[in-house]
Amino acid sequence: MEENKGGAISGDGATREDELERFREAWRAEVKRKLASSSADSSRQVVELHPRDRTDQVYWGPATSSAQLDIDLHRVSSNPQPAARAPHDTITAAASTSRAVSLYREAVECEQRGHLDEALALYRRSFKLDSNVDRAYYRFVAQEVLPPQTAPRERPLEDADPVKQPVAEHVGQTNRTTPSLQQIISAFEPRPMIFGPEDERLPNPFETLPDEIILHILVLLALQRDVTTIERFATINIKARLLAADSSIWRVICERTYVPPQVTPDVSTARIASLYGYNYRHTFIHHPRVRLDGCYIAVCHYIRPGQSENAWVAIRHLITYHRLLRLFPDGTVVSLLTNEEKPLADTVHLLKPTIRIKGSQLGTWALDDTKQRLRIRNLRAPDPGGRAALKYEFAMDLMLTSARNMRWNKLEMQWYASVNLDTGEVQDLPIKRERPFYFSKVRSYAI
Repeated sequence: MEENKGGAISGDGATREDELERFREAWRAEVKRKLASSSADSSRQVVELHPRDRTDQVYWGPATSSAQLDIDLHRVSSNPQPAARAPHDTITAAASTSRAVSLYREAVECEQRGHLDEALALYRRSFKLDSNVDRAYYRFVAQEVLPPQTAPRERPLEDADPVKQPVAEHVGQTNRTTPSLQQIISAFEPRPMIFGPEDERLPNPFETLPDEIILHILVLLALQRDVTTIERFATINIKARLLAADSSIWRVICERTYVPPQVTPDVSTARIASLYGYNYRHTFIHHPRVRLDGCYIAVCHYIRPGQSENAWVAIRHLITYHRLLRLFPDGTVVSLLTNEEKPLADTVHLLKPTIRIKGSQLGTWALDDTKQRLRIRNLRAPDPGGRAALKYEFAMDLMLTSARNMRWNKLEMQWYASVNLDTGEVQDLPIKRERPFYFSKVRSYAI
């Protein structure tokens, strides 16, 4: 009986082992199927194996039941983990971007040579590889053109005055913050930087001029503050742009621009340039300054009721008048209030300190560049009789801003008042009808 029982028990044990083995095979197939489907959805299933079994056979601990297996399988399949990006994917993306940038560079060169069909095909190929290839290209070009720079030595603004330090030290600091002209030009190699002739069959004498001679000519223009001519020259080609961006040119312009009354007397040009990394061209563009090569014009309107013989008809007159301001480098300002009887093209030529017409006033101006506020004081009508014949003078504060894609071309009136010369009483005047002043360049004005 004991042997039969033992044989029965052994037979039952063999049957259970066969069932367990079949269950294991079915479970392995289900796990492989779920892992394959999850990897196709860009997810990775992580199955932790027992330390005793690191082969493709799954080890079951003695305390694991089939019910617990179903729970674990459901948990793994319902909460897939996001797939980590493999290193080879990153390498492939970098290679694709590099190839796209190379094609974009070839497209730019073909476009510059006039081969538009080839350029278009290369542009399409590059954007297929990387949709942001244009940004990557300009980022690579910036890294090639601008060499790595060291941070400038920190120092207080009081020490930035060139009077308190040698000129050589100031030049050295400028070179540390901005690359030299030779470094920028050499970065564009192997493409030659030349002034090509308009007609290939004709000689080009301008190409024989050394860069130093061209820079000297541009500096002479800078001494006259002829910024328009310098910028027009810079539009010829890339070499002209690089030559016109030289720091020596714009330093001269800034030194002749940022002087009192444009700035307070205790502020030097070097101190202002230190706020912009000693980039004098950026200083001239971004630092507040009033324009002296033209005048500021405000076109104002108001409605005046008229008289009518018919009671059913109301007549209104639209009155238009102009306010003109011309600022001079010595701190003199000329104000003129005029109507539409005379064209503005003829009126602007009358804005001189010798003006003696109705509606004209003379005064002084000063700019607070830290607050972008223009202060006009002692504005009074020119009277040959002197101060005793005058009773009032006027004062105004205007905010200097930019508008219409131009720099520092707008003046907004913030305060307007009259001053009694006998008592010194200041009376605020309404500015509801006043409109902003907009700058208009006048070719005949010399600064």
